[in-house]
Parts: sequence; C-alpha cells; structure tokens
Amino acid sequence: MGKYLDKEGVKHLWGKIKALVDNAKRDAINAARYTLPVANGSTLGGVKSGGDVTITGGVVSVNDDSHNHVIGNVDGLQAALDAKAPTASPTLTGTPKAPTATAGTDTTQIATTAFVQAAIGGLKKGLPGGVASLDSSGKVPAAQLPGFVDDMLEFAGTVSGVTVEENFTLNAGAVVVFNKTTGSFVAKATQAGKVTYHTDWGNLDGYPDSKQYSDEWVILNGNHYGRKAEAGKIYVDVLSNKTYRWSGSGLTEISASLALGETSSTAYPGDKGKAAYAHAMAKGKGFGTNLWKFATNAEGHVIAATLVTKEDITKLGIPATDTRYGLATAAANGLMSKEDKAKLDGITKSDTVPVIQLEDVDSMSDPEIMQYIYMGYLPSIYRVMYKGSVLGMLEMWITHENKFVAQRLVGNFPLSGWEEGAEGAWCYKSILPPSLRPGMQPAVFSDEPRVVFRMMNNGTKDTPLFPQGKWSPWYDEHQFLTRNFYTRDEAMTTADIDEATKY
Repeated sequence: MGKYLDKEGVKHLWGKIKALVDNAKRDAINAARYTLPVANGSTLGGVKSGGDVTITGGVVSVNDDSHNHVIGNVDGLQAALDAKAPTASPTLTGTPKAPTATAGTDTTQIATTAFVQAAIGGLKKGLPGGVASLDSSGKVPAAQLPGFVDDMLEFAGTVSGVTVEENFTLNAGAVVVFNKTTGSFVAKATQAGKVTYHTDWGNLDGYPDSKQYSDEWVILNGNHYGRKAEAGKIYVDVLSNKTYRWSGSGLTEISASLALGETSSTAYPGDKGKAAYAHAMAKGKGFGTNLWKFATNAEGHVIAATLVTKEDITKLGIPATDTRYGLATAAANGLMSKEDKAKLDGITKSDTVPVIQLEDVDSMSDPEIMQYIYMGYLPSIYRVMYKGSVLGMLEMWITHENKFVAQRLVGNFPLSGWEEGAEGAWCYKSILPPSLRPGMQPAVFSDEPRVVFRMMNNGTKDTPLFPQGKWSPWYDEHQFLTRNFYTRDEAMTTADIDEATKY
C-alpha cells in the first residue's frame, strides 16, 4: 500500500525544504557579498561610529575633546616651537618688519627705524626748545650752555640802608657790592677816606661793567638803585667765598659751605676725629679696687699701675706731717677718747632753759649778798647755777617810775680798769668787800680783787647800754645767762630783756 503525507507530514517536509533553500541562499549571498574598505586619506570607505565619533543622518561629528593633545604626542611640534621667538624679550632674526607709527605717537607701540629717523630729524639742534648740539670736540658749545653754568659774577660783600648816588666812572678804588635793601648791585667807592655808593659804573678793576650784571635797573619811586640780580647766574661773594643765586627776592646761598666745629650743624675736624677714633680703639688694662697710681699711653688709656703708699699721700700734704693718731691731750691734738665723747654728748645746748637755774639769794648770809643801791631802789639778786656749779651772780632791778633796767653779772673776773662814765650811761668797777649792806657806801677796795660787777643804766637818756670797746665780754655771757627767767618784782619777757640789752 502506498504511503501518503498528512497535514503534519507536509509541514515537516516544508520545514526541511525551506531550511535547505535558506542555507543555499545564504551561501550564495555570502559568496556574492561586498566588503566595504576602511576610509583613509586617499580611499573612500566606511567609518566606524562610537566614542568621540557620531553619525547622525549621514553626518559624521567628532567631539572637541578629541583634539586635546600634549605637545609631546605631536611629532615635531616641540622643535617647531623652539625655533620661534619668545613673547618675553624676543630675539628676532632676519629682517623683521612692523608698521611705522604716526609721527608723535607716544605709546608702547614698536618704533621702526623709519619712525626713529623721523623723530630725530624733527629735533631742534642748538635752538630754543630743542637740544644742544656738539662741536668738533664732542662738547656742548658754551653758547648753548645755560647762564648759571658759565655765567659767574663776583661781588665784594653786602650792604644795606646806604645812600646810592648817580653813575660812577672811576676804575680804581671801587668794588661791586650787593645792596640788600634794594636787591641790586651797586659800586662802592672809597676816595680820600670817604665811602660812596653809585647806581652804575664803568669798567672797574677786577669787575665787569654794570651791564654784565644785568641790563635792567632796579627802579624805586622813579629813581635808579643799581643793577638787578638775575636768575640763571651765579654770584660769588669774594669776601666769604660763598655762592648765591637770585631767588626772585634776594640772594640765596646755593649750598651752605662746609664749616668745621663741634656743634650739630658743623663737620668735625678730621684730625680730632682720627685722634678720637684712635683713643676709642686703643686698649687699656684693668686693675682691682685698691688705691693705684696709674701710667697712661698717648691716648690716655691706663697701661700700668702701682699701689699708692703712705709716702705718696703725705707728699700731697694729706694729712699734714704733724698729724697724730693717738688720743688728744691738753697739749697736743689727737683722737678723742670714748670718755671725752661721752662728756661732749652730755653737754646740753645753751638755749635749753632747764640747765640754768637762778637761785634767789636775798636770804643768804651777808658775805654772799651782792646788792647795790642806786637812787633808793633795791635790785633782785640771783645766783646763776649750771649743773651744780656757780657761774656768777646776776643782779636785776626795775624802777616803777621810769622803767629803766639795770643788770649786772658778777663773776670771778679780774679787774679790767673800768672807769666811771657820765651819769645815765656808765660802766663801773668794784671789788667785793667782805660785807656790803644796803644803805652803806662801798667799802675800801681790798688788795686782792675777787669779784667784779658790770653795770649798765639806760632809760632816761638815748645813750647805749654798752659803751663801745668795754662790754663785748659781758655781752656774750649776758646773752647766755639771761634767757627765759623772771624777776621777783615784776615779770619780764625775753623780748623785754632783749630790748633792754640790745646795745
């Protein structure tokens, strides 16, 4: 029985046939397929997209980053750059060219030779407002130099407040001076001992004529007062050797002359400076703290020393050769002992009141009472004591009628030959007798005087209490013994006593 294909068999067979056909077709297509070459500089071909290359609508685009290359990755680039001139301080080779700037251009634009030549050609050589030219020796001609360089005029000092006369024509015995009052140069002439000043002059010996100083006059109130000073000239004072220029109102010193001295505005003399430097640099020697005799070098530095001896000191008279270092005695000077020092410290000042005692002696025995009757008035008697020792007797008495004061100091003083003076102002002498009582006349003087009293009396006449030449010893003692005490009859102040005894 023959076989047949059902529906499924047909599908299976068709699949087999199709596969055979597709494979044969594919092989035929592949055998006839065209291979597109790669594009390069001379051949068309395909371009692969991707990365930095994109194809959109048939348009190929390359991203900008694809051109970021380092110099080293480009063959020959570094060598080419090295052959070029740098932008900073370039050195150009060959014959470089640049556009020529417009004449008068004043910018940072490069100046060509054509520009420079045109600028030089426009300079005014030897003309006002231009530049100075050079002569055959390469120097600027004197005619082209400013006046203050070679135009120097001399004058012989300054004057002021002088009377200026008319023109002066003599050549001898005259000089040119500067009149500070008028700011002008005038001629100073001395003839027959008379000095005159003139507004103009001729050719003075040693000085140019007046027109050399200026072509213009100084005119005040219609009168000529000499030649003007000019700017651009140098004026030399031959008396001081100082140079000046005209400031417009007066002569101004160009530069202060160097002056030697030892102030803040002077230069120190070189010889003194050298000596000071040598002194500062010279080295001396150091010594201990003893007393030394020093030897110095020429700069005054100590270079040697020896100890000072006693003989060195005594040679100077320090101390005197008769100086003693033992204790002082009654016959010789010397050092003070501790006992003497204690005694000295125990002495109280004389103006200390408690050290002087006044003892009322009215009730003492007759031989001790010292009284004197004058005009019927009885004095007060005091014994003056100091540290238990009797210094003397003090007598004071005051009258209530005319208030005159009488005082006397009685002590162991030798008789000095006093004489009785005029009544009212007299000094007195007396020897203390064994007994002197009130109402009695003075007894006959003894042969051996022991006591002297001194008496003054004033109040009724303008006569001194202390006659000249007789009371100086008494006065010192009185001042010592009569401080701050009172009489028995009437209180007296120290002012009262001083007033009564001021003579």
